[in-house]
Amino acid sequence: MIPRAQSLWLFLVAAAGLLMLLLPISTIKITPSGFEGNSARVIEMSAFSKTEVTGEAKIDAGKNRMLTWCVILSAAVSLLALYLIKNSPAQIKLCGLNYVLICLSIVLIFFYCDLQTSTKNILMTSEYHAGAIMPFLQLLGNFFALRRIRLDARALTVMQQL
Repeated sequence: MIPRAQSLWLFLVAAAGLLMLLLPISTIKITPSGFEGNSARVIEMSAFSKTEVTGEAKIDAGKNRMLTWCVILSAAVSLLALYLIKNSPAQIKLCGLNYVLICLSIVLIFFYCDLQTSTKNILMTSEYHAGAIMPFLQLLGNFFALRRIRLDARALTVMQQL
């Protein structure tokens, strides 16, 4: 049995979400400008937390609970839509919900990386890693899955009218 195209795309969305949980998202380097003697801070961010790296020690700099839940829910919604093969309207609604979750995770990545750590008199640079690319792969996969679901639903209604 050959899998349907939307099943492959939905599986890609779920796999990219789960892979995002394992990969690092970004490294943030914060340098106080105008202050002599202050060293730069380095914060590594993953889907679960932010860790400040100071020499040999790693200090917990906060949790990313909203981001973690958005990624997990996005993967779960994709898998749920994958199992609802016979119910195209439900799949379309779940793909729409997935768009919201994926876009929210993109906003949260940039919020945690850039906006949350920016203040006056600070030079900050963010280096994005492979984990930050995964939501964009999810968006692309969700788009193609939704497109195939709509095409199959349209073809089914045409076949029923004949």
